[in-house]
Amino acid sequence: MDLQRPRPERIILAFLIAPLAPSALAATLTLFDGQPNGGYPQWFALFAFAAFPTALLFGAPAYFLLRNRLEPRLVYIALTGGLIAVAPWMLLVIFGPAPEFASSGHRVTVEHGARTLWGWLEALGSISGIFALGLIGGFTFWLVALGLPGWKADDPPSALDG
Repeated sequence: MDLQRPRPERIILAFLIAPLAPSALAATLTLFDGQPNGGYPQWFALFAFAAFPTALLFGAPAYFLLRNRLEPRLVYIALTGGLIAVAPWMLLVIFGPAPEFASSGHRVTVEHGARTLWGWLEALGSISGIFALGLIGGFTFWLVALGLPGWKADDPPSALDG
């Protein structure tokens, strides 16, 4: 199988830029949640602070594992981005400690240290949102690493032209 191989500098650039897109979107969403917040720059920094280690700890091994096994298509890369984003949160939800009692929106989510149905549904909602942000990160990775349709993988990205 002859796989399209992007240049190494495009991969490095993709790992640097891809976490920024979902971080920017998530920070923008905080402006419309109706809650007082610290402002866009603080939220963006917080989300980027969480996204970069995840991209490196989970994304780099996934890239090296999959680069010779799958053709670098948008759907594969975007789904991998979603799975990379959601992996640490799923581990925390499944294996992480739960409080003795918790509630959200007048519904009990944790009772006697165990999640209730509402707790699992709330966790599923949060994980779904994180997966969607990961899809955006995967799309951004694909866009930077492989470019738009019609670009060649060995063409340098315009940001590095100079």
